[in-house]
Amino acid sequence: MRLQIYSDLHLERGAVAPEVGDADVIVLAGDIHTGTRGIDWAKTLDKPVIYVAGNHEFWGEDYGDHLEALRQAAAGSAVHFLENEAVIVQGVRFLGCTLWTDYANGHDAMVDFGHWMNDHQEIRAAGWWTPDNRARHLELVNALFHFSIYSALTIQDQAVME
Repeated sequence: MRLQIYSDLHLERGAVAPEVGDADVIVLAGDIHTGTRGIDWAKTLDKPVIYVAGNHEFWGEDYGDHLEALRQAAAGSAVHFLENEAVIVQGVRFLGCTLWTDYANGHDAMVDFGHWMNDHQEIRAAGWWTPDNRARHLELVNALFHFSIYSALTIQDQAVME
């Protein structure tokens, strides 16, 4: 399988027409465009697309509400929006989720950095600094670990069976 991987295109700053070439699948790994416009653009590509949001997809939005908008924008298309999910495309499992800095990790410098980061002014998140959000972060990390272990076991089982 041939992948074409892009991140940080920031199409909100001007049109960029990256080459798709002979890729079988395109991976858009965050900061493609603000709002759902990155997914709208990805739908114009004539290939299956794996889309994982970066921080800029959430600028001007509420994080929790916008996850659903991104899912809806991709629904019924060849764009697979992944947030704590996995999808198999052409026999290959792709994992995806937007991970944010874990400010509860005990590093005071991270909390200090957080006070001047643009994301904290541009992205709304009702109840962001709550135990529920911390639990969600840990859930995402654990899901990636689980999916990667499961994938490794699946690959190992297939190798034994062949």
